[in-house]
Amino acid sequence: MPQLTRKEIGKLVIGICAVPILSVWALVSFLPIAGLLGPGKPLIFAVADVLFLLTGFGAFLAPVVAAVAFAGPGARGNIKAALQGRLAALTAYASLWLALYWAVSVAARTAV
Repeated sequence: MPQLTRKEIGKLVIGICAVPILSVWALVSFLPIAGLLGPGKPLIFAVADVLFLLTGFGAFLAPVVAAVAFAGPGARGNIKAALQGRLAALTAYASLWLALYWAVSVAARTAV
């Protein structure tokens, strides 16, 4: 059995934690659309839904897809290298986003 270094173990743990968090974030980040289309609610919560929509998964995915689509074959390796090592930061951001969205949605339900 091959021995793993501490760095490899750290990457493995981050990957194991990142998969469910980023999957849930990808699904939940489109829920503000339903909040905007739903029945009338205070303006502050509509603004919060717009802000969550602008900072959700789609806002992060769109530039990456555009960069890959418009980049030449030689530049795609540079894009992948730029994204390398950012999984922990993205997972932390997604966790914070999910916690804030949960708090705002609970506040919206109790205010209406």
